[in-house]
Amino acid sequence: MTVSESLIPEQPLRLGEMLATVFRYLRANPAATLGVGALLSTVTSTISAVVMNGVLASASSSSPLGRMLAGESLTVAEAALATKQITDAAPALATAAGISVLVQLAAMGVMTLGMVESLQGNRLAPAQLWRRVAWRRIIGVNLAIVGLMLLAAALPVLLAVVVGGAFGLASMAIAGLAGLVIAIMTALAVPATVMDGLPVREALRQSVLVTRNGFFRTAWMLFFASLLWQAMGNLIGSPVGAIFGAFAGGTGSPAGSALTSIVASIVAGAISLPASAGTITLIYLERVRASRQNGPGTGALPA
Repeated sequence: MTVSESLIPEQPLRLGEMLATVFRYLRANPAATLGVGALLSTVTSTISAVVMNGVLASASSSSPLGRMLAGESLTVAEAALATKQITDAAPALATAAGISVLVQLAAMGVMTLGMVESLQGNRLAPAQLWRRVAWRRIIGVNLAIVGLMLLAAALPVLLAVVVGGAFGLASMAIAGLAGLVIAIMTALAVPATVMDGLPVREALRQSVLVTRNGFFRTAWMLFFASLLWQAMGNLIGSPVGAIFGAFAGGTGSPAGSALTSIVASIVAGAISLPASAGTITLIYLERVRASRQNGPGTGALPA
């Protein structure tokens, strides 16, 4: 699949237009958007809740880990025990984080393809979208992005650990800034590979190419849209979670509190996952148009 000329806007899209288009997409394809988003967020929310409850259970207020988290002073033996508790929980936390990343990849692939089909006037069932997504390229793109961010942050973090002090804090700030810049410059690589069928390296190059001449515009649209969709998801998810949690004793009981958190996360993810992916797709189309209008000699895309 390549980017259809009919999909590329003739003029810059305002953020409000993008958000309205995404909202129409959610309403027109609830099964392929909200439904898939709810399914994927159910997986991550349930696993995260189980893992975190286990970690918190081991970090009771009387345990060394709980006392360390509370800022209390520990003896050498207690500090060693607290460190062991953290080490024991590390595999579970890493597993939960890894599953969350895989779910994010799945959401981006399915939702991006769904938005493209919707803009072309098509409507595919969730199973059709799932089968048509080029999983190998999407996973490759995201692994490459993570690798680039780790590579860029490696030296500053190493300096921060070795040197410490004010210079260490500055190095950590540089590492964070480098990671943020790379995240913005490569954020459009997934729609590039889904819509244009580009391999990993070319998708990353395409993302950088269409972003560099509108870096700050792309950055604020990504940030504001992500913040808005997440806030909307939380706004709807919190009361829904509270309703379900009330049947299990409310937030005053462990079961009620856990159920409230899980349901709220599922609802929030069901909204934010497809909405964010749809917004990124529209940003990519807008940046492709802008890059082509830059003209020869500026690294613009071919018309």
